[in-house]
Amino acid sequence: LKELTGEVSLVKSQAAEDQVFMMFDKNNDGEISMTEFQQVLGELGADKREAHELMQLVDTNRDGSVSAAEFKKQVSCYLLRSNT
Repeated sequence: LKELTGEVSLVKSQAAEDQVFMMFDKNNDGEISMTEFQQVLGELGADKREAHELMQLVDTNRDGSVSAAEFKKQVSCYLLRSNT
């Protein structure tokens, strides 16, 4: 039962990550552009400089956009750090 509970939590976490990614990916192309990133973070109160700095942290392959895999990896790392 404990293993099943863990699997359900993982599925819920992945679904939440997908929903957050889609919130950023305004044009549904599977990538978050700097413009999309700035728009969403601006709605949350961040300025363009802050959004740019955060984008640099999340865009690990430095191609100028954030893929779903990059986004989920960074979200997972953040969640792991905040739970310890």
